[in-house]
Amino acid sequence: MTRSNIILFLFAIVMSGHMLAQQTAIYTNDQADYLKALSLYNSKQYLAAQNIFTSIQKKTNEEVMKSECAYYIASAAIRLNQIKADDLVEEFVTEYPTSPKRNSAYIDVADFYFKSGKYARAKKWYDRVDERALTVLEKDRYIILIKVIPHL
Repeated sequence: MTRSNIILFLFAIVMSGHMLAQQTAIYTNDQADYLKALSLYNSKQYLAAQNIFTSIQKKTNEEVMKSECAYYIASAAIRLNQIKADDLVEEFVTEYPTSPKRNSAYIDVADFYFKSGKYARAKKWYDRVDERALTVLEKDRYIILIKVIPHL
């Protein structure tokens, strides 16, 4: 074999290996988009986050990912004061009754309404919270708020 044939052969091997290489998981799954949406949500850019969560929810086959997206879509809707936002929370709780975020959904919505001065709506959501699932700190705060609301 001549030197140019050897170089051409080695080049062909390197290129074929490169073409067969897989992309890393961060680029091939919804996790990267989820983390981006979560970052937007935590930065209070709720509409942008909600749009990404909706996109992920439509294309993913993973139930846990769908559940997480449903939670954040509903939570963003509450914070954006969107029509039927309460219905989205209800749908989340109905569709994913075993989600660990179920209690968090109730508390988040109730806290949001409480801070907005909508005490009757807050009470409605606080009444759905499962006290047994709260941490000690959450339980103390919850009890104080439940006692305060009737006096507001």
